[in-house]
Amino acid sequence: MLHFDTCIWMLVFILGSLTSVCLFCVIRKRTKLQRIKYINQVNKFKIINIRNRLSPHLAFNVLSREMQFLDVSQKQRLCTLTHLLRESLLLTDKNFIKLSEEINFVTQFVSLYDYKDGEDVSLIWNISPDIKAEEFDLFPMMLQIPIENAIKHGLSLVDGEKRIVIDVTKEKNRTYIRIQDNGLGYNLNRRCFSSGTGSGLKILNQIIHVLNTNNVEEMSVSIRNIDSPNETGTLVEYYILDGYNFII
Repeated sequence: MLHFDTCIWMLVFILGSLTSVCLFCVIRKRTKLQRIKYINQVNKFKIINIRNRLSPHLAFNVLSREMQFLDVSQKQRLCTLTHLLRESLLLTDKNFIKLSEEINFVTQFVSLYDYKDGEDVSLIWNISPDIKAEEFDLFPMMLQIPIENAIKHGLSLVDGEKRIVIDVTKEKNRTYIRIQDNGLGYNLNRRCFSSGTGSGLKILNQIIHVLNTNNVEEMSVSIRNIDSPNETGTLVEYYILDGYNFII
């Protein structure tokens, strides 16, 4: 009788173990398939984003031909544009870049926006002394997307000073990136002549979601309006733990 009971318990144990292993395999496969799905979505949105900016190769060929008829100032602006188009294509093949590269790209990008005399966008960079821009990693377009949205949907609708402040600070083992503008504030329902497809924020959220699947401590991003009687605008905040893995 004791031997029979022992066999029953062993059988129950074996069946339970097999069930656990099967469940683990199913969950693992489902997680892998979900990750592949998100990676494909990210790549899809990247392609859409590139197409919205025109083909860099086509743009370079056309603009190079037309630049011979322009004055020095116009040539400089078109040279900057063709450079950015080329860079945007190269960045799509990279999992991560350096903060210094993103700063350079964003600075040139903003310089292409035309406003009335004396109303150009002012970019103010506040980088903490203990952060080396040449070594700090982030994913491509991490700063460019919020800054482009600030210009298109906030600053383009206001008169006077147009300001974007980017703060990169270190607190213990965490890095905080804050992008704040003095525009009208964040409003998904606002439509204006410069409104795009909205693919930028989709790309941002999809990339962060995929990256977080490879990290124990997740990166977070928040977008909120500045609620102050004397100030309007939008604040975008990133929170990143040291050692965050940017490889997809």
